[in-house]
Amino acid sequence: MENKHRVSIKSQIRIAFIGVVALALVITTMVAVVSMLRIRQDASDVLKTRMENNLTNMVTTKAEVANAELQRYTGYANMLADYLHMLYLNPEDYPPYEVLPPSKADADQFVMKRYIASEDITYESLKSECDLLGNADDVFKPIAMENEDEIVAIFYSTESGLQISYDKDSEVTAHEDRSEVYFNYFDRPWYKMCKERQEVCFTDVYEDTYGRGYMITCVAPVYDGDGVFAGVVAMDMMIDHVYNVLIDFDILEGRSDYAFLVDSTGRAVSPLYKDSNIKNDPEIGQEICAKILGPDIGVSFSETSGAYYAYAPIKAVNWNLCLHVPEEMVLQPVEDMSIKIKSSVLMFLAIFAFITLLSLTAAGALSSGLIKPLLNLKKDAAEISSGNLDHVAKIYQNDEIGDLAVSFNNMAVSLKDYIANLTEVTAEREDWSGA
Repeated sequence: MENKHRVSIKSQIRIAFIGVVALALVITTMVAVVSMLRIRQDASDVLKTRMENNLTNMVTTKAEVANAELQRYTGYANMLADYLHMLYLNPEDYPPYEVLPPSKADADQFVMKRYIASEDITYESLKSECDLLGNADDVFKPIAMENEDEIVAIFYSTESGLQISYDKDSEVTAHEDRSEVYFNYFDRPWYKMCKERQEVCFTDVYEDTYGRGYMITCVAPVYDGDGVFAGVVAMDMMIDHVYNVLIDFDILEGRSDYAFLVDSTGRAVSPLYKDSNIKNDPEIGQEICAKILGPDIGVSFSETSGAYYAYAPIKAVNWNLCLHVPEEMVLQPVEDMSIKIKSSVLMFLAIFAFITLLSLTAAGALSSGLIKPLLNLKKDAAEISSGNLDHVAKIYQNDEIGDLAVSFNNMAVSLKDYIANLTEVTAEREDWSGA
C-alpha cells in the first residue's frame, strides 16, 4: 500500500472545526461588508437627490424673498415719483424750499443739496423748479432714515439739468467756498435706461462716480403736470448692503457666502465673489454659467469646482439668485458613514482574529477531550496484546469510546478464558498420552 502522510484524528478535528468556523465568519463578514458598501452607495444617491430637491426649493423660496424685497424698493421709487409728480401738478400748494449746493460742513449728515448738470446752465434758470422740488425733503428724508443701512442716496435728476440729492456725501462733492457743483448725469446708464424704458427698474452693478464703491440704483420716471417726462428719481444702494438685506440667511454650516446674486451682465454680488463676473470663472464653466443667467430654475453640478449650483430668476429685476454648495458638504454624511464602515470592517477583522484564536483553543480542548480516551485505550490494547490479560481498560465515559473499552475488557476476559480452557484441554491430553 502506498504510504500516505499521516494526519492524526486530533489534527483532523481541529482542521474541520476551524474550517467550519472560519467559513462562517468569512461569509458573515463578506455579507456585512457588501451590505454596508451598498448602503453607502444608496445613501450617497439618496443624499444627492435630496440635496438637489432641497436646493431647488431653497433657491426658489429665497428668490421669491429677494423679489419681494426688491419690490419694496420699487414701491419706494413709485412713491417718490408720485410725490414729485404731485409737486409739478399742484405747485401752488407748496411753499418755496431753498436747496443749497453741498457744503463740507454737512459731512456725514443726511441733507438735501443741489447739483447742476452743466456750467452752461445757470442756477437762476432753475431756481423756481429747485424751490418747488425742495419740498421733496418731506418724503426723501423718512425713506432714507428708515433704510439708512441700505440706501446711501436718494436723488432726483430733471430734464432741465437740475439734480437734488439727499445723502451724507457732501464732503466728497462740495467745494470749499460752497460754489455750484456740476455733474452731468444725462449720459449715466441709470438715467438713459429709465428714460428709455419709462418704468421702474434696477441697474446692473457699477462703480460709483464718487468712489463710494460698487452699487446698484433703483430708478423711476417722473412726469410733470402735463404728463411729460420730467426726469428720473433714483435710490443708490451699495451692493454689500443689498446682499445683506436680500441674502439674510445661512445656507450651510452657518455660512452665507455660498449665496450670491448675479446681474444680467454676469457680475456677482456677494462677499465671496465681490467685484467679479461669473462668465470669467473657469470653475463654473460656460455651460453652467449660461444656465445660471437663464430664466429657468434648476441645479447643476460642476466637475471642475466639485460643487452644486442652484439658481432661480428674480422677477423684479433681470437678476438671478444662485447657491453654491461644495460636494463634500452634500456627501459629508456619506463620508462619516464610510468612516464608520471602515471601523466596522476593522472590528469584524478583530473579532474574526479573536474568534479564530478562540476556535483554535476550543478545538484543541475538544480534540484533546476526544483523543485522550483513545490514547489510553491504545495503551490498554498494547498491555493486553503483550499478554497481560488481567489488565482492565478504564472506562472514561458512557459513549462509543466507553463501549470500545468494554469490548476490549470483554475480549481480554474471553482470551483469558480461552487460554485457560486451552491449557486445561492440553493438560488432559498429555495425561491421556502418558497413561
